[in-house]
Amino acid sequence: MQRRLFFRNAAGLFLAPAAMQFAGTASAATPAVSPIELPPAEDIISSFGWVTDIHYTTAPTHTIPAEDSIRVYSHSLAKLHQAIDVFNTRKLDFAIELGDFKDCTKTVDRELTIGFLQTVESAFRRYQGDRYHVMGNHDFDQISLGDYLANTNNAGDADGKTYYAFVKNGVKYIVLDACFNNDEGEHYSLGKLDWQVAIVPKMEMEWFRKELATGKEPVVVFCHQLVNTWDEKTQNIPH
Repeated sequence: MQRRLFFRNAAGLFLAPAAMQFAGTASAATPAVSPIELPPAEDIISSFGWVTDIHYTTAPTHTIPAEDSIRVYSHSLAKLHQAIDVFNTRKLDFAIELGDFKDCTKTVDRELTIGFLQTVESAFRRYQGDRYHVMGNHDFDQISLGDYLANTNNAGDADGKTYYAFVKNGVKYIVLDACFNNDEGEHYSLGKLDWQVAIVPKMEMEWFRKELATGKEPVVVFCHQLVNTWDEKTQNIPH
């Protein structure tokens, strides 16, 4: 599945025994009662709704030949609204967006880009439950890390953090931030980034190892970038 196809599934489900599945496909129109067939309630440990790569902006349509895709930015907010409408028909533990929440125009305009972030965050807040964010490279193309954190919110103790962990119904969810320029912890900010260099720095890796060693819950890890390969250039997380 291409990550840029926005989202395939309306909700993630953790099933006993610890098997990850996805519950159906969101339709073009927002359903009053979703046709998605769910497992018996007693088999569900934890469930969540997720969206990714919304790329909200007022920029024109953009064709990307290398990806055989067309970004129609004007459609992204409507798709997010549809997803949130589906999530609000479910008894989910939380909703999470997996990065590249907003985009920008070719004209470098920090205030305009902050406006895009505020607009898409407002749409995400329509979800009637706990919400979480994952850092994506496009989130920092024309704004600072401080700008991003000042205009978004995570639930509970995760608010104001770029990497964190939380437990819902006996499942530990860990959010990683790989939007760093180097292993010393220089974060992407104000366009100072190379999206091909995605690093989880030493301090975060130490925290990550401690989180994995703490508790006996099954674990789900969220990250905008790939975490299942080691690359000499990106120095990302090893196997």
